[in-house]
Amino acid sequence: MALISSPFARSKRLNLKPSPTCSGMAAVCFCVSSPMAANCGGTVIGLASLNKNFSIGVFPNVSLEAARKERDWARSMVREGRDPLLEKRVKVAEQIDQNEYTFETVARRWMDTNVQWSDYYASQVRGYLEKDVFPKIGKLPFAAIKTSHLRPILQTVVDRGAPTVAILIRQWCGQIFAYASAEGLCEADPTALLKRSVKRPRVRHNPPLAWNELGIF
Repeated sequence: MALISSPFARSKRLNLKPSPTCSGMAAVCFCVSSPMAANCGGTVIGLASLNKNFSIGVFPNVSLEAARKERDWARSMVREGRDPLLEKRVKVAEQIDQNEYTFETVARRWMDTNVQWSDYYASQVRGYLEKDVFPKIGKLPFAAIKTSHLRPILQTVVDRGAPTVAILIRQWCGQIFAYASAEGLCEADPTALLKRSVKRPRVRHNPPLAWNELGIF
């Protein structure tokens, strides 16, 4: 049986009958047009094994390359004795759950757990996060935050002449990711790659007073 190709998938748009074909797998891979697929402007690509169908998506919204990767993943699930339909539902449910935890939501929970902070320090942390961080990444899903999201934030603070504040923000974000990791909300800390991105300003001490500048004690 011939492999599914893009021209083949496009040719199936007007054929409303299922047309089994093969795309290099033991189970049957099918390419079928239906009224629903036609409304989406494409062709449904999926897998058929015994009495179950595993729909991958609508072509060309889902490329054949992506469909083959999804097919290989489904086959690996079957080899392990796991139901790919159930596994996909679990993945979707986990993604929805993760999307509910935005960076701002997790950061505020982290701040609430630090009851040992003084009022001044708590106000300082909250103030800088609300001013410099939340407007940029506050609404993003926490697990989606990457180093590339954080680097521009730090650079903006440095550019306004506050490198020490940028260092504090990086440290606070690192603590937020450590807290989130303990809560099972992420697996990596993107701030780890930013530890040397901001140079701490040199401390300039006041020169000593001359003897004639000393007052009478």
